[in-house]
Amino acid sequence: PDLDGVVRWIPLIIKCGMVQELEGLNKKRVRQRKQPLDVSIGINTNPVVVGNMGSEKLFDYTVMGGSVNLGSRLGGANKNYKISILILVSLPMRG
Repeated sequence: PDLDGVVRWIPLIIKCGMVQELEGLNKKRVRQRKQPLDVSIGINTNPVVVGNMGSEKLFDYTVMGGSVNLGSRLGGANKNYKISILILVSLPMRG
């Protein structure tokens, strides 16, 4: 992926408002004496395998690969840094 393409996605992630909406929801939850919720978003720009996968009896549209696992781990790492969104931008090596 090119860095410019990735950078264009960042405002979209912020504009989707998931984090802001969650803040509003959590204010309501606290007033109701409920536990606040949290969101962790991990984005990895490496390629993935995507499509319908499975057998004749059971299949589903999904994503697979090490890049998906790394994206999930980035989401989990947010807790360590006390942030909501962590993005790994991987650029191809030039030889």
